[in-house]
Amino acid sequence: MRDRIELSYEVTREDWLAVNEACMRESPAWANAEARFQRAARRQVMWTAPFSIAAGAFFVGRAEGTQEMYLIGGMLGACFAGFLYFALPRLNDIEKAKKAQAEELKRIDLTAHTGTFSIVIDELGVQVQTPNRQLKLSWQVVAPAMAGGFILLQHGAQDATFIPARAFASETAAAEFLDCAQRWHQAAQLPHVQRLERYLASRDLPCPRCKYNLRGMRGEACPECGEAIRLDVLTGA
Repeated sequence: MRDRIELSYEVTREDWLAVNEACMRESPAWANAEARFQRAARRQVMWTAPFSIAAGAFFVGRAEGTQEMYLIGGMLGACFAGFLYFALPRLNDIEKAKKAQAEELKRIDLTAHTGTFSIVIDELGVQVQTPNRQLKLSWQVVAPAMAGGFILLQHGAQDATFIPARAFASETAAAEFLDCAQRWHQAAQLPHVQRLERYLASRDLPCPRCKYNLRGMRGEACPECGEAIRLDVLTGA
C-alpha cells in the first residue's frame, strides 16, 4: 500500500450534476426514506382494512338491489383494502423530492465550485485544495465511499469532495486510491493508543519534552520522562 497519493483534476458543472444524481440514486438515506414511507403507508392500510371490509359489507348488503349480500360486500371491501396496500406505497413524494433537488442544482451558479482540484491523502488524513477553499482533515472525520463513477470523501453531515474516474490513470489506480483511503479511515477509528503505537512503530521521532527517540514506544507516555504523547502533536495535525 502506498504511503501517499496526490491527484490534480478538473471539475466541471456536469460533474456536479452527475455526482448529485449518483448520490440520490445510491444513497442509503434516500432508500431508507422511501422504505419508511412504504412501511408507514402499509401500516395505515392494515389499520383501516377492517373498516373498509365492514363498510363494503354494510353498503352492499343493505343496498336496494343487493339486499343481504353482506359477504359479497365484505369481499369487495377486502379487495379495495388489498389494492390500497400495494398501490398507496407507490404514491410517495421521494421521487418528487429527488427531481426537485436535481432541478434546484441546475439553477445554481456553480462557477465558484468548478476548476482545478488537488487532493493529497496519506495515513494522517486528507488535504483538499479547491478554487475557493483549502481543507486539512483527519480520517476520523472523512469517510470514503463510491457513487456511480465517482469516489466520494465525505466530511460533515452534507459535505463531500468528489473525484471523477477520469482523474485516475486507470481503473486499477482508482481502486488503489479507494482501498488506501478505506484502510486509513478504518485505522483512524482505533483508540488513540493503538494509532500512536502504529505510527511510532517505524519512525524515529523525539519526545516533545526530553527529545528521547520514541520509535517502537508502547503506551501513551514517554518511557524516559513520562510526558503524555499525543499523535496530533507529533504530526502537527
